[in-house]
Amino acid sequence: MLEKAQQGTWPSCAPIGYLNISTGDKRGIGLDPERAGVVRRMFEWYAADNCSVDEVRARATAEGLTTKHGTPPSKSTIERILKNPFYTGTFVWKGKTYKGDHLPLISFDLFHRVQAALRKGNHPVRESKRSFAYTGLIKCAHCGCSITAGTHKGKYIYYRCTGACGRCNTRLIREDRLEALLGELVQRIHIDDETIEWVVAALKESHRDEKAYHDEQITRLQAEIKKLQDRTDIAYEDKLDGKISEEYWERKSRQWRSRQFELRRSVEQHEKASQVYFEEGTTLLKLAQRAYDLWLAQSQIEKRRLLDVLLLNCTFDGEKLVATYKRPFCWLAEGSLGLVWRG
Repeated sequence: MLEKAQQGTWPSCAPIGYLNISTGDKRGIGLDPERAGVVRRMFEWYAADNCSVDEVRARATAEGLTTKHGTPPSKSTIERILKNPFYTGTFVWKGKTYKGDHLPLISFDLFHRVQAALRKGNHPVRESKRSFAYTGLIKCAHCGCSITAGTHKGKYIYYRCTGACGRCNTRLIREDRLEALLGELVQRIHIDDETIEWVVAALKESHRDEKAYHDEQITRLQAEIKKLQDRTDIAYEDKLDGKISEEYWERKSRQWRSRQFELRRSVEQHEKASQVYFEEGTTLLKLAQRAYDLWLAQSQIEKRRLLDVLLLNCTFDGEKLVATYKRPFCWLAEGSLGLVWRG
């Protein structure tokens, strides 16, 4: 079994999402066509949708996921799946990590995002009955304390300085008035059709250079991965022939596998960067063009999310709001636009 692990073949029962397969006298691990898709989505749900393990279990069960015994998976089974590096194409056997010869179901990046979410508990954010949309967003321009909110007569919502640094004379402001001022900040984000066409053309041109760079780096990294694999294969033959000791083989193969693992992660990052470079640029431009329309059409929760995307910080002096925009929106805010794009 150890020999199989060293050759990259998982030497035990396949986890959920995979099957033990045999071709002639050769045995290996293959994807389970009925379960693999659901298992992949489980990782995506947990990383992106802020689901709890219980919610992932409920979704997976609703999509028909079962264990090898035909029963719905338990919570502990779901946790084991989400923590298992096997789905990235690697596996741990007897305390050592090996590069598997099976097809990965998920990327290393997705796996590590899920592990980070598991460490935090990843409980879904639920709206409190007493939540206020714009708390934690604005500071007092006079004393630097946070602007908080409260109700008056159980009906009207007002925002005011907390006064944590001492008595502050910043005036109260009603939520509807504050929301109107925030809307004016969003409205400043503007980019006209002519400029969008020019920027998209520039993005396309620079994307060619960006893609060429990432392709070059991927080629270099893959060559290094192959070089390490060749070394591993040669050393393995030397071990079998008695030319090198078992201790030397274990030490060097562990070093090479660890380096290959790092290189594959770098390849993934370059592939992802090359794919999203142009897409993210054009998405930001479209957001800038439609920011105020989105603001007018959304609920308060969505308005707050939009503000978190656009604003770096914001201050209120009792009369007006002053905002610092995040990049690239600081360049797209009305007044900065002419300097950057046409300057």
